[in-house]
Amino acid sequence: MLEENPYAPPKTAVSSEEAPVGDFTVPHHGNYASRWARLGGWLIDMAVLLVIGATPIGGMLMFDSFDTWMLGDSGDMLLVFLVIGIVAAYLGLQSYFWRTRAQSIGKITLRTRIVMLDGSQATWKTIFWKRTLIPGLISMVPKLGDLFDFINAVAIFRREHNCLHDDIAKTRVISISKARKRPPQPERPFFKK
Repeated sequence: MLEENPYAPPKTAVSSEEAPVGDFTVPHHGNYASRWARLGGWLIDMAVLLVIGATPIGGMLMFDSFDTWMLGDSGDMLLVFLVIGIVAAYLGLQSYFWRTRAQSIGKITLRTRIVMLDGSQATWKTIFWKRTLIPGLISMVPKLGDLFDFINAVAIFRREHNCLHDDIAKTRVISISKARKRPPQPERPFFKK
């Protein structure tokens, strides 16, 4: 007669897809942000950039100094400084949210968050340097930048819904609402009865 060993470790078959996790923010196929949420977040972030950019240009048009800029000899340099100022203001605003919440304004609006592969909150350094600056610099390289931007956008159709900049930074974008809805895993008894 075969008896079960009461001191043997429990035998549980766990699929890698449905592995129980203690933290709801660990990325898995059930809580990846949808493609539409990611697109919507990006569009909101671009609208924020547009508002930041329109403010100084609108002010210059109001005081009729924009025409003098653009028609004068120093117009090119002033335009470069204007663009640098707008990008710096945008990155400064987003950096506050990246540092405190690992979210951009678009991600806050659509309830998504950037996490590392282990589920921990992505740091400002990771988001700024690896997710934003490195892909941005690659995008500026003639011809290579266009190819990179295309592949970066098309990569979202993979199962994990991640782009190339996610792969570079080793991050994932998850849906906070899906992560919260995931039921807690039942405790497994230490000894079989």
